[in-house]
Amino acid sequence: PALRRLHGRALAFTAAWFLGWTLLPTGGVARFLLPLVPLVLAASLDAVAVLPPGGLAARLARAYLPILVGWQVVAVVAGWAGAPLGCALGAESTRAWRARNEPVWTEALGWMEASGNAGGTVALVGQGVQHPRPLGLRLWAHEIEHAPPVRALVRGARDEARLAVAVRQQRLTAVLYNLPAANFWGPYAARYPWTPREVALWGRYWRRHAVLAAASGRWSGEEGFLLLYRLAARAHPPVPLTLFLPGTEAVFVEARRGYFDGRPVADLLPLLAPYRGAFEGIAAYGMRTAILALDAGRAGEAAAVLRTACRALSAEERAVCRFFGGSDMPGGPDLPRRLAAGWPASRLRTSDEAALALNFGLPLAVVR
Repeated sequence: PALRRLHGRALAFTAAWFLGWTLLPTGGVARFLLPLVPLVLAASLDAVAVLPPGGLAARLARAYLPILVGWQVVAVVAGWAGAPLGCALGAESTRAWRARNEPVWTEALGWMEASGNAGGTVALVGQGVQHPRPLGLRLWAHEIEHAPPVRALVRGARDEARLAVAVRQQRLTAVLYNLPAANFWGPYAARYPWTPREVALWGRYWRRHAVLAAASGRWSGEEGFLLLYRLAARAHPPVPLTLFLPGTEAVFVEARRGYFDGRPVADLLPLLAPYRGAFEGIAAYGMRTAILALDAGRAGEAAAVLRTACRALSAEERAVCRFFGGSDMPGGPDLPRRLAAGWPASRLRTSDEAALALNFGLPLAVVR
C-alpha cells in the first residue's frame, strides 16, 4: 500500500507540473518550473512503471514522455544563449525574462516610465493593454474588435478647440501606436468608419500637438513595432508632413484588400479620393496613393510624393524611414528617379514596395 501511494503521488506530481507549466502566466511563475524537469521525468517514468501495461493511462503516459523531453530541450536551447543561469536554475528575474521574451513592450515601458507624465493617460492604438503596466500612468485601450480609443474623442468634438478640451479632460498625454498591428486588425476597425471631416479634424490636431518621442529598435512578428508620440499641451505650428495618423487605418482597408485581390486601380482610387484633403500633411496617405498612381501609369505623380516626403519629414521620422527602407529618404535616394523612368505594373502588385506602402502606410522601401 505504501508503494502504491508513492506511485500515486508521483503521477499526481507529474500532472500538476504539466498543468502548471501550460496554464500559469509565462514570465510570472512558470519559468521557475524548468529546473524541476529532471524530477518530473523521474516521476513520470515511475508512474508509467506501475500503470497497467495495456491500459489507456499507460499509453498516454508513454506518449507524453517524449513530448516532455523534446519540449524542454527546445525551451532550454532557446533560452540558454540569453540567460543560461536563469534558464538552468530558475534564477532569472521577471524583468530580465521580459526583456528577453518581450523586448518591444519592455523597451516601450522604459519610454513611458521615463516620460515624466506621472498621472497622465497613454492611448494605445493597435493593441490592448499589456502587462506589466507603466508605473504612474493610465493605459487607455480598446480590444481589436472595437474602434480605436481616440476615435471617440474625435467624434464628440465639433472643432479643434473642443477636441483639445476633450484630450485635456481625458488627461491624454501620449499615444502609443503599434504600426503593423493597427493595420493588420484594420478590417475590425473598418466597421467604425471615419468621415473625411473627422479625419481632417484629427489630422489638424495631430500635426499641431503630436511629437514622435521614441520608436522601437526592432520589429517583432509577435509584438509588432511601437511608436510613442507625446501630445504637447500647447499647440505648435503644424508640421508640414508627418508619417502616420494613428487610428485612421480603417480608411484604407477596402482599397488595399482590393488591390492585392487584383481589382482594377480605376475602381480603387475613388475609395480614397474623398479623403485627399482630409489627410493633408499625412505621408501614409500619400504613400498609398502613390502606389495606385504608379500602377495607373502616373509615375511622375508617385515620384513627386516621395520627393515631398524626403524634404518635409522630421529627423525622428526620417530615422523610422531608415529602419524600414535602409535610407534616410523614404524609398531610398534613387527611388524617385526609378519611378519617373517607369516601373512595370506587372511587378508592382507582388513587390515589397507595394506591400509596405499599402498594408502599413510605410515608406516605399528599396529592398536590396
